[in-house]
Amino acid sequence: MPFTAADTVTVKGDVNLTNIQIYPGFNQYGQPLQFAMETPVPINMFPGRVLYISGRSNNNASRFEFNLLTSTYPGADVAFHFNPRFDEHEAVRNSCQGGGWGMEEKQGGFPLQPGQPFEIQIICFPEHYQVRKTNDIFF
Repeated sequence: MPFTAADTVTVKGDVNLTNIQIYPGFNQYGQPLQFAMETPVPINMFPGRVLYISGRSNNNASRFEFNLLTSTYPGADVAFHFNPRFDEHEAVRNSCQGGGWGMEEKQGGFPLQPGQPFEIQIICFPEHYQVRKTNDIFF
């Protein structure tokens, strides 16, 4: 599935978000988005587009996830699944096409702490996504 197929982001789990922004947006300063947990937010990813997500994991966080979906319909393909798992000290990345999940990727360390604020960037490249935490390459 093309990486540019993602047009919606959903957020679930043990996290409180403070901001989601997309660069480039409708102007040079990006596009701040209003959102509610588990409510799909339109993003329309393409190479060079960056999704900025800031928030704080819950003090007793087990895990949370960001999913970049190909549509808002139930059963939509997941172009990119990012799932920090505090209970396992790993951050899983994956995708799901036609109901079938791919091979989980887990390498890259785990620089998140329960109860601590974070800023994550998900960058769309022509052939992959890159995740950064406060400008350091995460995966």
